[in-house]
Amino acid sequence: MRIFSIRNHFLVLIITILMLSLPAMEAVASVHDLPVIELNATTETPAVLNSAEGNYGDADDPAIWVHPRVGAASLVIATKKNAGLGVYDLSGVELQSIAPLPEEGALPAGRFNNVDILYGFPLGAKRDIAVVSDRGRDTVRIFQINPGTLSLKPIKVLGFDHLFSSPNALTQGKTAYGLTTWHDKSHDHFYVFVSQADGALIRQLRLHPADSTSITMELVRTIILPEQVEINAISHEIDNPTVEGMVVDQNLGWLYVGQEEVGIWRYSTDPDTKAPGVLVDRVISLGGEHLVADVEGLAILYGSNPLEDSGGYLIASSQGDDSFSIYSRLPDTSGAHTWIGRFRIVNDSYTDGVQHCDGIEIIRAHLGDSFPEGLMVVQDGSNAPDVVVYDEKNDEYENINTNFKFVSLKVLDQAINARLTIRVNANHAPR
Repeated sequence: MRIFSIRNHFLVLIITILMLSLPAMEAVASVHDLPVIELNATTETPAVLNSAEGNYGDADDPAIWVHPRVGAASLVIATKKNAGLGVYDLSGVELQSIAPLPEEGALPAGRFNNVDILYGFPLGAKRDIAVVSDRGRDTVRIFQINPGTLSLKPIKVLGFDHLFSSPNALTQGKTAYGLTTWHDKSHDHFYVFVSQADGALIRQLRLHPADSTSITMELVRTIILPEQVEINAISHEIDNPTVEGMVVDQNLGWLYVGQEEVGIWRYSTDPDTKAPGVLVDRVISLGGEHLVADVEGLAILYGSNPLEDSGGYLIASSQGDDSFSIYSRLPDTSGAHTWIGRFRIVNDSYTDGVQHCDGIEIIRAHLGDSFPEGLMVVQDGSNAPDVVVYDEKNDEYENINTNFKFVSLKVLDQAINARLTIRVNANHAPR
């Protein structure tokens, strides 16, 4: 829920030369005492208004598709819930809008919640596809991406009409919600993970080409999130098990799960594993130090050295304090991911800052002159200018203006490296 609040304008932090000279371990040890890194967005998409009048929708989750030949022609594909999908160029202009299926008899209207990209799926020839969770119909939608026209077209999905509810009892409160994908390159298998809204289940589905125009989904595993979490030898009941933000480390084969009121879990992506999840970090209300509920979007910031795979960061949206926490991509000897620091996206003369962020995506690739080292896209749950309405259900005022902010990865890299004196040194080629 995006609550109406008065924004404060922040000054950009000055990174001192002294910090650049500190050893890496000293920087990590002292980062808890440092102020938050502040960044500015390069550009943004048009407003998406959560209103029954005009532009009906609600910006939620972005994905970045990298063009196979021309980096500057890459796209941002983002969900707008009841308004479907928006397809944007790198200047933030909407090139295509795809509406979900309308209400049909006993079937509710579609509602697109999360989106991710799979490259090189064998659909006749190798195709890039966008995979979307449809919360309204409790299923997955798939769209083929055409690099020539920079547009999407729907692909027929077989195998499941409903992921979490029975065909005769479609319940929107317990339907498909968060989504992420994984290409297991060692076996050339393609997977999608889908979480359950207001529930504790995550489905792992394998995608198979049925023919050149359709894809079959096969259920290979169901992850059941814990009902309790033990903190300092004390067991805590989990009242709300909801998960939305998820991401897979494509190189290392780990699934990270953002349980909104608990923290970040790490699971193996192996569909045959029986290993339980590992709690990477927890929210402050459960004794953590860095995350303020809700825990929302998750992303992997891969590094720039193609010869190594030992660095980079896990980024998490800490929605409760409008910040993004940074963790080491690799765990230490105890299995923990070291908390590195945090950043915020704040106002400048051209774009406003980011509040109440849901989805986040990061791609390291040359995307033309505007984003030569890559791009980070984040959802802004309280876009400016404020469009304030009274929410009778929750008895509060809400800014219904949302959109997506684009941040140059060069800006993020420089800020992290200057502050922490730690160089990212891993690489992941998206296709």
